[in-house]
Amino acid sequence: MLLDIKRLSFLVNLQNFPSLVIDTLLVQESLTERIKVLVKILYFTRMASDEYRQLFKNYSKRVDSLSWVRYESDGTRIHLHDNKNLTIGKLPKVFNLEQYSCELEARQRAGDLCPKIIKTCLEDGYILESKISLHPYNKSSSEALKLLKERLFVPNLLSISEYFSRFDHVKHSKLVREVAINYGLTEVIVSICHGDFWSGNILETSNAAVIILDWEYCGERVQSYDAWFLVFSKWASEKRHCDSDYYLHLQKVFTMFYPIDSDLKRIKVLHMIHLFERFATHLSFGKSSIAPEMEFLEAELISITQELSL
Repeated sequence: MLLDIKRLSFLVNLQNFPSLVIDTLLVQESLTERIKVLVKILYFTRMASDEYRQLFKNYSKRVDSLSWVRYESDGTRIHLHDNKNLTIGKLPKVFNLEQYSCELEARQRAGDLCPKIIKTCLEDGYILESKISLHPYNKSSSEALKLLKERLFVPNLLSISEYFSRFDHVKHSKLVREVAINYGLTEVIVSICHGDFWSGNILETSNAAVIILDWEYCGERVQSYDAWFLVFSKWASEKRHCDSDYYLHLQKVFTMFYPIDSDLKRIKVLHMIHLFERFATHLSFGKSSIAPEMEFLEAELISITQELSL
């Protein structure tokens, strides 16, 4: 019997249903979140349709013993869990060879900060990695960011025009570049970044070793991107406008990691650039411009470009 948990987007066979419930509950950060997830599992579990049973059958060819599939999420990959062999297969919905190559390099540099890669496929971007028992990360996220920066930072100084030339096809590219240049930002330090560095992707093992998950947004960006997203993700999750409190919080984090960029005006210019980078990345993965996150990103991008243009 194959079950479909629609609200959580899982396909699971009855035999592995208890394991899925336990695994899903364990990664929640609070009792409240566990109760919410449990309610969703109980309320939204249905018999899988013929179409989804066929999907499960197709995906089972990619791992040795498929336990369950997560077929939709906020990310860009389908996750294939094999609890018997403790592996997870990750298959991109839209394959981007440049991103995939960058991710493999970044994960090699990160080493034990991310799950071990077992198998890769250059034809479709498939990655098979070790499945690790993980728990919520209880230390400061800044400590994890420091570890990540030490492993990934490979500086590359580019003119702002050269860097933005890769985005010529993206909406708002010309405006963002012009605002940055008018401010006086003619060069940027670019480096490999994780690309989705927020609290939900920072976990730890039973031995308190830091593990950073979900590398599918990995790419070469202006160096402060991960520090920016660590702060911005909290506002974005609530669709809150980036106000003075936001910039003070961002300034505090930048002062720790990028003191040369901690001037408030400069922070706003970098915030604008990072908003645009996030917007462009989502577009490259085929995300709709009318999706809620995209509309929020674009609204904030327009707001900050207007403010900096005054």
